Amino acid sequence: MTRKAASVVITDDQGRVLLVHEDYEKRRWGLPGGRHEPGESIEETAIREAKEETNFDVELGELIGEYAIVSAGGDGILDVSIFIATILG
Repeated sequence: MTRKAASVVITDDQGRVLLVHEDYEKRRWGLPGGRHEPGESIEETAIREAKEETNFDVELGELIGEYAIVSAGGDGILDVSIFIATILG
């Protein structure tokens, strides 16, 4: 089964990328993001997931990539959209 997901790339003035560290399963580092929920646009997914994982409100920039990966739980394929994002405030 294929599902949608979204991630964001947030950088600081020095070009460092903000990553999140999972506190479950393999405890991997990655971009803030997650699975799409019914009724959301993929942009809304990116904004919601950024807030849930970083507690920052973000504004999306351009879509910079799309790829497919096996989900962390191994239960299907995720079609992931990646956006540039800027922290608001």
